[in-house]
Amino acid sequence: MDCDSESSFIGDLLGMALFGFMFYALYKIVVLCFKALGWLLVAIYKIFDFCVLVIALFISRSEREDLWFHHTGLRALITIPLILFSCVLVMNDSNEHAYIARNDLVRSAIARQSQAEPTQAQTKQVATKPQTVNTQLLNIRSNPNAKAGVVAQVGQDSIVLVNKTQGSWSEISYNETRGWVASRYLTVAENPIYAHVTAIKLNVRNAPPTGAVLFQLNKGDKVTIDSSRNNWVKIKYKDKSGWVAQRFLDLT
Repeated sequence: MDCDSESSFIGDLLGMALFGFMFYALYKIVVLCFKALGWLLVAIYKIFDFCVLVIALFISRSEREDLWFHHTGLRALITIPLILFSCVLVMNDSNEHAYIARNDLVRSAIARQSQAEPTQAQTKQVATKPQTVNTQLLNIRSNPNAKAGVVAQVGQDSIVLVNKTQGSWSEISYNETRGWVASRYLTVAENPIYAHVTAIKLNVRNAPPTGAVLFQLNKGDKVTIDSSRNNWVKIKYKDKSGWVAQRFLDLT
């Protein structure tokens, strides 16, 4: 390849690059012009809509019934094309802006979901002392929500066992009923709470639910309740202690 042909080839490349740059710049200018036109039309529509509302206000105040603007459908004929054109502009916006918008919507939805429905990590399953009801009549609800259905009611000074807590709510067991109550209506019992064994033979374990069996209780044995957690109760019997399934105890 001689010098003249090499120079010609480089010149062609530079010319093509310059043409491509000019074409891209022209494309961006056209896009910006269309966007500016779209926003201008939207602004005109907003001004027009405001003026129409003012006119309608004056017409209604003069107690006229012939609201020409609404009856003729003139507003629909003018506003529908403008709305469609605005939607097209928004849909044709850059992918980067659309991606950011989608991410914002997803984050907002996740935040709202987290506030509306607390996660399992926010549910505390710690051992809790027996509680007494400190209000005249307490509703037991199906979910930790003031709008949830009432499954039962419990009277003042009744003894309940707390299985777990979630925010300002406690899941309790009362007799054979299990549900949620507002924690502020519960107070730690001051006096010892006793229960009787209802099973013929009841295993007492060192930890719930599958801990080693320490000893066994017989039906009718009287035990002292120390604390409760997730349908298990820590009891004391004579000089021994351990965990038993709550359903095999009768607090009455």
